[in-house]
Amino acid sequence: MRGVLGACLSALVGAVAAVSWSADAAVPGSCTNRSNYHAGGYTAATTAVFGSRARIEFNNPDLCEADATSHSASVVWSMITAGSATSSSPSADGWAQAGYGQFGSQSGFGTSGFHVFSQYTLKCKSTLTCGSGSSVKTEFGGTVTVSHFYENYVRASDGRIHMGVDGTQLDVTNYNPSGDWAPEYEGQFAGEVLHPQSDIAGTSSDVTTLDYLQKYSSSGSIAFFQVVHPAPVPYTRFHRSVTDASVGGQRLDIWTSPLGSF
Repeated sequence: MRGVLGACLSALVGAVAAVSWSADAAVPGSCTNRSNYHAGGYTAATTAVFGSRARIEFNNPDLCEADATSHSASVVWSMITAGSATSSSPSADGWAQAGYGQFGSQSGFGTSGFHVFSQYTLKCKSTLTCGSGSSVKTEFGGTVTVSHFYENYVRASDGRIHMGVDGTQLDVTNYNPSGDWAPEYEGQFAGEVLHPQSDIAGTSSDVTTLDYLQKYSSSGSIAFFQVVHPAPVPYTRFHRSVTDASVGGQRLDIWTSPLGSF
């Protein structure tokens, strides 16, 4: 699973609900072993998928070190992703996502605190021509304290992927991925951290719920994903559960337990 923090699960980063604060307690001390750690799920990749959407509950995870100045980040997102049509290298795979997260000021993202965000892979990533430059573009929106719908979809009028929250655009890809991405897209939904000492949003008594796990058709219509596969998790304290959702389709719950150790 790829993410704002960077890699992919399946390769193994609206309505408003009530505020839900988790009493998380992350591992004290330094953040070590920076990488991409996920708890989430993914769908089958097909040519009938042109986008993904999810309503994502807000919860407050703790980061390793002090939250405000941490080197880490903890995010939750909805994504579409596809393999590259121009290279067999897994590193060339393309994706676009939107979600929210908590970012420490030393995490390398140029911001701190809670923000909605979008991120997508640049055209040069699919052709392996980025060189030493960044292969992704990240856009930050306002702060977040409640649940929102986060969407990523190919707009028929321009063929580009539009990323947004509750129908308000955060960003749009600066290229049409057709011809650079493989035509089979899949939905991915996950919590993700930069360091294993940080907490993925949610606790065993207050899980973070992602529901309305939906896909876009080529015309822009929306339907539920009927099958979402739980992805492997890197540590036993990170958890995910896929069940039927009362709103339709399936729901994904993510959480950290025990908090602050692994």
